[in-house]
Amino acid sequence: MSFKDIYRQIPIEQRYQYIKDVNSKFDNNISATAKFLGISYNTVKKAVNTNEIIQRKYTEKLQNPHKIYIYSQTINKPSITAQELRDLLYILFDLKVYESTINRYRNKANLRYRPPLRSVYITENAKNLRKNFTDKHLTLNTNFNNVVFSDESAFQLGAHKKWVWVDKYNITTGMLSHDRKYYPKIMIWGAVGYNFKSSLVIFEGHVNSEKYINDIFFGTDLLEAADNHWGVDGWVFQQDNAPSHTSNVTKAVLSELSVKLLEDWPPYSPDLNIIETIWAIMKSRIEKKSPQTLDDLKKIKIDVWEALTFETINGLIDTMHERLISVNEHPERSYYHSY
Repeated sequence: MSFKDIYRQIPIEQRYQYIKDVNSKFDNNISATAKFLGISYNTVKKAVNTNEIIQRKYTEKLQNPHKIYIYSQTINKPSITAQELRDLLYILFDLKVYESTINRYRNKANLRYRPPLRSVYITENAKNLRKNFTDKHLTLNTNFNNVVFSDESAFQLGAHKKWVWVDKYNITTGMLSHDRKYYPKIMIWGAVGYNFKSSLVIFEGHVNSEKYINDIFFGTDLLEAADNHWGVDGWVFQQDNAPSHTSNVTKAVLSELSVKLLEDWPPYSPDLNIIETIWAIMKSRIEKKSPQTLDDLKKIKIDVWEALTFETINGLIDTMHERLISVNEHPERSYYHSY
């Protein structure tokens, strides 16, 4: 049995004290304690810095007025925690309930806990291009099993995003505004296809056309690996409309390398690219490991990419038809998970 398993079996009211005891054995090294117990850095930090003793004496049940209050508060403030709601219920209704009771009700009320969504502004021209693209591939009933989906993403150190509670049937609840705060970050590139995963590329600095070409198409075995997997001319490469992807230099090199592109990829369409969901999955897993330095972040990022399974990748590619339908019905709306 691991120390993480032992920790989870300890009654909740005793966990903070247990964390403090373990932390003292590590000379108050919060990172070491978090790694040892398999919990987050922030959980250890909170335990060490609080004198609160968690009380577990609540036996009262939620009644309809309490349920209505919980639901309305959650819709109005998607990031509200069960602890905050517990305190509000006590203040307003003199009701004492467990935090787990509150979250069980939220799940029963079709509220789900997940990363927040951010909206993408869609111009009229982009809306038309999104509609045209989805019309075409729905009509052709395109099979995307030979498509290599690719993209870059910035992974930030310390930019922990709160998850939010949202209506299961309304994805527009739980929208957040953009965080303007600067965090140290690392830019990466990766590509996936059906039963296929490229090497992970970590960029130093800004990604221009030269770096995009040299580090990916000449710096990895992407082309050889894809040819071996699908056969020469048997696969199609997807990329978005970033300047480094669409410059004349990049176009010329890809043409010279005989890279067949997925044509007319519409702008402002992260909701169509399954690798955006993979970045969200990775960022969630990385945050749980609480990297403290950029070197930690690089190592963890590579480990998480290597652990990404074909089952996950294939399952996301299988959602392409649903994504096409969703965008076709509402080309004016585009969302992506934010971490």
